[in-house]
Amino acid sequence: VTGDIYMNYTENNQINLENAVPMTKDDALKLNDNVFNFTISGKNQSSKDIYYGISIVYGEEQDTKTRLKDEDIDVYLTSGEDVLVNANRYKTLNDTRIWAEKINANTDTYTKDYSLRLWIDEGVKVGNDDTTSYSIEEWNNSYASFKVKVDGNLNEMNVPLEIESNQEYVENGKSYIIVKVSNYLNPHEAGIALASNDNMKVTITGSNPNIAFSYTDSEGNKETSEKDTLDLVYDFFSNKVVEIKLFVIPKNDANSSTDIDVKAVKNEKETFELIKHMNVKGNNYCLNNGFNKLSDCLLVSEQMSASTDDAKKAIISKGEATTSETAPTYTYVETEETPGVSIPQTPGYYWSFADSYTFDNKTGTFVLSGNLEQLVPLESKHIGKWTCGAIAQHSKCNTIYKITSIDSSTSAKGNKKTYKITSSLKSEVGLYRTVDNDGDTYYYRGAVENNNVKFGGFYWKIIRINGDGSIRLIYNGTKPNATGNDAIISNSVYNNRNEDPAYSGYMYGNDFYTEPHKSSLLDRFEVQNVNYYFSKSYTSNANNRNFSLGEDKIQSTVENLSSKLAEGYKYTCLSTTSNGNCNFLLEIASIVSYRIVKGYIWAFSSKSYEKTKEDNASVTVKTVVENWYKDNLANKNELNKSVSDYISLDATFCNDRSIASRADNGDGFSLHKTTFYSSFKRLSDNKTPTLVCNDVGDLFSAKGGTGKGNKKLDYPVGLIIVDELSFAGTYFVDPAPINGDFYLNSKVKYMTMTPWAFFAPSTNLYEWTLQENGGIGYNGSLTSLGVRPVINLNKEVLLAGGNGTMDNPYTVKLAN
Repeated sequence: VTGDIYMNYTENNQINLENAVPMTKDDALKLNDNVFNFTISGKNQSSKDIYYGISIVYGEEQDTKTRLKDEDIDVYLTSGEDVLVNANRYKTLNDTRIWAEKINANTDTYTKDYSLRLWIDEGVKVGNDDTTSYSIEEWNNSYASFKVKVDGNLNEMNVPLEIESNQEYVENGKSYIIVKVSNYLNPHEAGIALASNDNMKVTITGSNPNIAFSYTDSEGNKETSEKDTLDLVYDFFSNKVVEIKLFVIPKNDANSSTDIDVKAVKNEKETFELIKHMNVKGNNYCLNNGFNKLSDCLLVSEQMSASTDDAKKAIISKGEATTSETAPTYTYVETEETPGVSIPQTPGYYWSFADSYTFDNKTGTFVLSGNLEQLVPLESKHIGKWTCGAIAQHSKCNTIYKITSIDSSTSAKGNKKTYKITSSLKSEVGLYRTVDNDGDTYYYRGAVENNNVKFGGFYWKIIRINGDGSIRLIYNGTKPNATGNDAIISNSVYNNRNEDPAYSGYMYGNDFYTEPHKSSLLDRFEVQNVNYYFSKSYTSNANNRNFSLGEDKIQSTVENLSSKLAEGYKYTCLSTTSNGNCNFLLEIASIVSYRIVKGYIWAFSSKSYEKTKEDNASVTVKTVVENWYKDNLANKNELNKSVSDYISLDATFCNDRSIASRADNGDGFSLHKTTFYSSFKRLSDNKTPTLVCNDVGDLFSAKGGTGKGNKKLDYPVGLIIVDELSFAGTYFVDPAPINGDFYLNSKVKYMTMTPWAFFAPSTNLYEWTLQENGGIGYNGSLTSLGVRPVINLNKEVLLAGGNGTMDNPYTVKLAN
């Protein structure tokens, strides 16, 4: 390394406090006399980044007094507006590194100002009883004295243990902090493979016996049961950082506080220890703090807020959800080596080798690096090297091998490394805000665990608080955490007919043509290369709106039809069986190829787009849902009140039949034009869901309501819409994305009430669905799919008990 390297340290003041007292962070940050300012300046004209560390060491001793315990001092370091160390407490502060920084290569001028604050932690208690930290006599004879040390030693620049923020986060009604542990010395060593594994142990304990812990980490490990102590062990085969989401859980209803001791040990030697003070809200937060309405409870539970206004501000501050990604988002974690594996090869390809590799945790991809040899024969000198094997992507792969033995010039064995998928600890989860036709709506997103309700003898998941204050629920079975067929009421087709765009409606207009209606000439109609039945004539039935071929039938492929077409055999139901009816008839005008014809569609079709939306007939699934409601909820009681009293008649269900503006020129009723509905454009093209119904005519509500809906439903029950799925944590792409962890994935394919498209001239209607893997997809309306009813509790429903978890779901009651 050549070039001038220069560093200078300048301090601008000292802190001298007498009669200091314990205080909160907020109070400490208001003071001006507890700030120590210093500056690091210099240059780095070399070609290599350099690093320096900031540590705190003991200052001068006072012979007649005793030092305060290091763990009773809060450390707060800033640079400009950036908070670098946010009120951390350390088990020892003598030569403890609190921050590391980089000066980039080829830097002519470098200056960075720092401000350090120290204060006595608010948890320190002074008095002459067993509960105090210091007796009055000890306190009167105590002191603290520290200096700042700036260290340019390039061998030890990292901080191996960090508590990410002093903020106490809340997720699913549980408080948590983020702990980071790392095993490498220099920041530029991250990701480098090790010759032997580093063993990292993290021990987490609390000072309060009424507090327990659970965790999940960035390696995919988790502990969901409550533990008094956590002992976590990691074998690092590369230099890396593991993030631990540490949940701090009260064992009873009382609010309490605790010190959390986090200790990291590397290879049984190096130790770093932090102490974090946390105030923890007791169980049953809502009822204990006077939030008796269920909707209010849902809001304040998001961040354990003191009021619904504070709760709404906290939710709004989270910003808009990233609907172009799944929630939770996923990261890829490399696995440990599996020894003695035969390395696969693709014939015709040479091998590539390297001393090391890098791993991309966003794609699960290994990339060879360090003395890379590309596309060479396999030789004995390559033992100990990393390789992807003989494959087309010679220096990049999803499985990598460290060669341990060579059998021949084309065959070797090695230790295999691949990856596992884990959800990101920073995934979006909880309540977010958007708007619907009634105002602000707060919807759940991601891996939510505290939105469960038991009502009417069934379990439900809360989807959102609607803009009118009612609470939308989706059916989730007769037992907690039901999945598969247990999470649906039955299977059903969306509708038993699909040959007309009208059937995209949850209800539809049945003012069809009373005589067979002939479409415009279709320049392209695709058929299969099979033996269909054809006839010179047909009969029609206006009552059933269907057709039958005449008795003069023949069977032929389209390819072999030419001579018979001239004789008048031009009508077909596109069926390979001779008997039966069809809902539309194809009249072939000419044959383009063995798979393509020109022709006309005959059908009892809709007269106009407006006529399709007159909503005087119901699709099949609406009848299924309303019959279930009538049989299972309509005549039930809940806490001696009729279930009907709990359910809103004004809450609406959006059956969005608005048409996307596309080149296809679909009009929503013609059988010879493909119609893409608006949901297709916003979820396929833009990933921009909305809960505002484009056409208020598509807002379905129950009879007897007084709100904005059309008051057409016999019972106040419907289905989920595709936009709610998207906001909840998934999106549409083909093939469907995997999202097994968001709360609406019940591991069974189920339907929505949102139409996707009507395809002409094949006259196939498709509805949006949720696939078994958790991604949004679509299926034909004749496909039998799972049905999950959706209801809306009225906005005045009160909380009777529970905290929303599967083991303790919310229960509700009515006033008086």
